[in-house]
Amino acid sequence: MLEANGFELAAAWHFDRRTKLDEGADAMRDWIQMFGFKLLSAAPKSEWRDIVDDIEERLRPELLVDGQWYLDYVRIRVNAIFKPDLPR
Repeated sequence: MLEANGFELAAAWHFDRRTKLDEGADAMRDWIQMFGFKLLSAAPKSEWRDIVDDIEERLRPELLVDGQWYLDYVRIRVNAIFKPDLPR
């Protein structure tokens, strides 16, 4: 995408950045409902609770640590140089 828009990739870094959610038992549920709203809206609202329950159960072994929820967040940092003369 960068190259298609006149940029030359100079470097890229990819690293894990596990992020602690706000405290509380409903932290993951709240995050899923807030940021997954568009995906949840594809299902009938009457099914949302069961869907979120299922997601929480699948995430629990990896992302609930000592009673605290974490996001499995990955950061990508890119350094690109704009070169308007590059063929697109």
